[in-house]
Amino acid sequence: MTEFDVEVNGLAARHPRPGPAGPPRHGRGGPGPSARPGRARCAETRDNQVEVTVCDSIAESTIFVPRTADDQENTDESVNSYLRDLGLPQRLSGYRWFQRPPGDLTVKDIDEAVYAAIRDLPRDHHPAEAVPAIRAALAQSYGR
Repeated sequence: MTEFDVEVNGLAARHPRPGPAGPPRHGRGGPGPSARPGRARCAETRDNQVEVTVCDSIAESTIFVPRTADDQENTDESVNSYLRDLGLPQRLSGYRWFQRPPGDLTVKDIDEAVYAAIRDLPRDHHPAEAVPAIRAALAQSYGR
């Protein structure tokens, strides 16, 4: 089993590479069910790809090409632009980010609450317009 570097709540650590079950679930106390909710990041080492649709006079096909440094810079700037607009800290480039949901909430529970909260917003809304509804839905989900 190979290892990868990860940062958990500001502390550097070395952990086993995630297997088929997905990324590690780390909290302030380290891995395990008793760990407090927290954030973790690990260096991005995957070969990310971009989907490209090619059209010619006969047909349309989709291929995948490696993501370039410019592609990644554009993606990072787009994400950080939204985070700035929301008043949230920007994300450092070059990492995969994970968050452990608190209590017995699952990612599915959180997704469902968020999507229900923004269901009636216009399709082209800016993320900042959704913040009040999402905060209310998450507060209710987290029991606050």
